[in-house]
Amino acid sequence: MQTRSSSQERDIRLYMFLRLLLLWSVLISLVAYNRFGSLASDTVVKTYFVTFFTYLVTTGFVFLYEKARDTRYFLTSQIAYDILFTTVLIFYTGPFESMYTVFYLFNIMFAAILFPRAGALLAAIASASLYATIAWINADSTHEEKGFSILTTITGFISMSLLASQLVEELRKSRSRISRLEELSEEIVNSLDSGLLGLDSRGVLRKVNRTAQGMLGIENDLSVLGRPVHEVLPAIGDAQGNEVRNLSVRGEMRRMLTTKVLLPEGHSMILIRDLTEVLDLEEKVRRQDHLAGIGRLATGVAHEIRNPIAAISGAAQLLAAHPGETEEQTRLHALIVRESERVDRLVNQLLRFSRPPIAKRDAVRLDEVLNECIESLRTRPDFKDHGIRLEVEVPGHLQVKGNRDELSEVMTNLLVNSMQALVDIKNGLAPFIRVRALRDRGEIRVVVEDNGPGIPRELRGRVFDPFFT
Repeated sequence: MQTRSSSQERDIRLYMFLRLLLLWSVLISLVAYNRFGSLASDTVVKTYFVTFFTYLVTTGFVFLYEKARDTRYFLTSQIAYDILFTTVLIFYTGPFESMYTVFYLFNIMFAAILFPRAGALLAAIASASLYATIAWINADSTHEEKGFSILTTITGFISMSLLASQLVEELRKSRSRISRLEELSEEIVNSLDSGLLGLDSRGVLRKVNRTAQGMLGIENDLSVLGRPVHEVLPAIGDAQGNEVRNLSVRGEMRRMLTTKVLLPEGHSMILIRDLTEVLDLEEKVRRQDHLAGIGRLATGVAHEIRNPIAAISGAAQLLAAHPGETEEQTRLHALIVRESERVDRLVNQLLRFSRPPIAKRDAVRLDEVLNECIESLRTRPDFKDHGIRLEVEVPGHLQVKGNRDELSEVMTNLLVNSMQALVDIKNGLAPFIRVRALRDRGEIRVVVEDNGPGIPRELRGRVFDPFFT
């Protein structure tokens, strides 16, 4: 079966509509002929019959069109029939007086549209041949009148076919250029790294590029096109100027910059940029700068403290070794040494923080680390005393690249923090901790939840500060 392009489909339907319109014009003209008596009654009857028969044929063509396997032969038969029908009309109404001669020109134009290049010329030759035949056998004119009329008509038909072919060819080239420009503009719009929403004057979505579909979690633009933006995307429907908005996309909070641009005739477009990664990176850089400053301060303080502490510890050890000390003095000397060692450990932690070592990273079974930390939490007295329920959803074989000791420390701290937040719970709910590990788009996400009071909003910005709890 021959496939039809959208433009060809449109041309064919237009052709069918115009054929029916011309048939109605013939019927109206026949009514006028009959009313004013310019044609013999038997001629009017014959013409009525031919027109009615052609109307039935045209209606049949409309129904057969959808089932036609070869569009080219189907349309050729219609053009041929129309030329024959026009010839019959002219034969009944007189070749030199008939008002239906102009229908030949319509047939030539239709042929030029439906069959580029040779179609119009062939239709013109067929029309000229048939017209010349009925004009020559007409007995009401001299040979000179017949010859002149036939010559001028044939010249007009051929000229019309050449002109129609040229115009149709130019029209097809223009359509092709416009189509290529539309495809290019579509590709440019879809290749933008920003999302784009096109709105008409009523705020109805007319365009959603691929980037916007991905950003906003739209599976198919056909599901939102033609609908008001306030209904489909209420979070950005009232965008004005430049605004950063928090949008939930597939359950994940994203920070989007929306920019509304006004266009002529009340149309507008909304540009969307996902700033989540950029803002997170800026926050990470600020945090690293902050930590670097703390690290430099910690290094200086550690060096200043370490020497006096070493001297105090050494002096206490010498005093403890002196004979004749009382029991109280021995206890105090031991206390000084112990606390000095504790301060020294804190100083070493400060130095490690200011100059973090490069940890060795290996393949680590994250599920094993999590289970070890969870078992350690279960054995703590605080956990048992407060009746905390622990829900665990950790699948097996979760392997990551990292440092096992550091991962264990992070997970332990998270679990202990949750437990401590539940110790003084006052919301009347049974305390619980939920630990989940799941694979998410090539990554492994670990979630530790509890039903405690949560971190106060004013302290959330400090949770990554060193030694803050």
